[in-house]
Amino acid sequence: MKVDVVVCTYNSEKYLEECLKSIKKYIPVNRLIVVDHFSKDSTPIIAEDYADLILWENQSLGFARQLGISKVTTPYFLFVDSDVVIKGNKWLEQAYDYLCSFDDLAAVVLDIPSSYAEGEKIKTFWNKFGRINTNFFCINTLIRTKAVRGIKIPFINSGEDKYIGDWLIQNGWKYLLLKNDECFHFVDYSDRKSQWSGAGDRVYYGLRILPKVFVKLLMSPIRGLLPSLIFKDIKIFVWNTRYLTNYLKGFLNFSKYRVLKRKGRNELKC
Repeated sequence: MKVDVVVCTYNSEKYLEECLKSIKKYIPVNRLIVVDHFSKDSTPIIAEDYADLILWENQSLGFARQLGISKVTTPYFLFVDSDVVIKGNKWLEQAYDYLCSFDDLAAVVLDIPSSYAEGEKIKTFWNKFGRINTNFFCINTLIRTKAVRGIKIPFINSGEDKYIGDWLIQNGWKYLLLKNDECFHFVDYSDRKSQWSGAGDRVYYGLRILPKVFVKLLMSPIRGLLPSLIFKDIKIFVWNTRYLTNYLKGFLNFSKYRVLKRKGRNELKC
């Protein structure tokens, strides 16, 4: 089974070549589609060596995902983030088997380890108590193409994956989280990216999310403090506090953090 693979990029040169090379090595690729946000670094040059199609967009990550979906031609396709490196393909066979076995299953979402040590320790600690993240995300996800036909993703830079997950559920689909360590997610400045998350939640959910934000604000000290004590690592608490602070900054000033503007050009085929 060959699949189209969609990779959204923006100044992604640090990990992009390793990412695209691993996709070519482990995935039966029909077409590798790169959607770039007019990167200023060497991202487009690297993409040209691997991609079958390069698209350019001047809106947001949400628009980039929408554009990538519109170019998919295979029954199933993969979203792979530009800072993900794949090290095997057993997970793909397993994900494909799930999709073939359940007609109402729209996607298999891979839960993979990442480089942000503090966040991983928080996740590891709370998972022991059943506090497992069940949100939809596009870091490395196999999707049934027909399940997302007709979707209109908001022009936001974070939270677009939450929108996709909610949209699937509202349209009668299900998705499955699959834990796997054959892939690795490099996350630079993960606490600062929470600004986008806060802005994305404000744009997508509006003020009706205020109760959840209030709960997040109340619970955040406990969320970071207990793992910090157990692992004897104060950096966990500092990281979690900074993450929440930046989330609130994005939520309150969503007009600043919701979209990155770049000068544009038309889509380019390799």
